[in-house]
Amino acid sequence: MILVYLKDDSPYKEEILSTLKKYDSDYKVVGDNHLDQVITSIFSSEEKPKQSQEFEDFLFLDTMRPEVIQQFSKELMQKGIRLGRVAVRTKNNVSWTLRDLMEEVEEEFQFFQLREKLYDMILHPDKDRLQKDARYMHLMSETYALLENRTTAKKDLEQAWSLLEKEKLINKK
Repeated sequence: MILVYLKDDSPYKEEILSTLKKYDSDYKVVGDNHLDQVITSIFSSEEKPKQSQEFEDFLFLDTMRPEVIQQFSKELMQKGIRLGRVAVRTKNNVSWTLRDLMEEVEEEFQFFQLREKLYDMILHPDKDRLQKDARYMHLMSETYALLENRTTAKKDLEQAWSLLEKEKLINKK
């Protein structure tokens, strides 16, 4: 079974549900009223979702095979939908509450978003400034080193981002 949490105002709600139906008809839509229930108990719950406003769109893939997950994701991306908040069943996470799992996935999502923004910044530097400004070159190098170290903590990346903002090195769009 797949648990599907779609924000009430999600612009992708109908597309996600219709695509899901093509791949695995065994899914359950959940809402904020399910957040404090343990994942395993939600599967057997008859409770219908009342509202979904606390979190962004989220899928818990319990039974979908890896090759089907890839095809499902590819089809969503072709429709312009990129779901960043997805969890796959593990022996541990099925005993968590839906809220705990979604908070963990959100934290991970934010971490990877930050990494992506920092990578984008260092991959597209101001080339003139890079040659003329030693401080700029140093900060770009330090940021690159942080990103290349797979054990860098989120707080360290957040500090790097703050420093780059303070130094006015981040182009605000």
